[in-house]
Amino acid sequence: MCQFQNLYYSGNEFVMRCKQCGNYQIGFTTIILCVSRFDFYAMKQMVYNRLEEEEDCMDDLVKSMVLPTPYLGINLLLSKHELEKLSYMLEQSDIEEKTQSLISMFNQ
Repeated sequence: MCQFQNLYYSGNEFVMRCKQCGNYQIGFTTIILCVSRFDFYAMKQMVYNRLEEEEDCMDDLVKSMVLPTPYLGINLLLSKHELEKLSYMLEQSDIEEKTQSLISMFNQ
């Protein structure tokens, strides 16, 4: 049974990590992705790279970017605005996880 650690929460969007198995749950728009630690960091890097590539996107609200997921045949169709939100979520989650890890080291 998973014991989740909240890393990011804002309205209907969240990122949680299981303290036991290390997997992440990412709730964004209308989907919840369950990913491994490796896939979480790969997705974070992919989102960052995609934002760098799409700097000159014509309309921030048009869903024109396809982002693959670790699941065969499942992709996210996002606007630049949504991609920026997802990037922020993943970055804040990473920072929170590192912060909690440092705090736990001092508590031991």
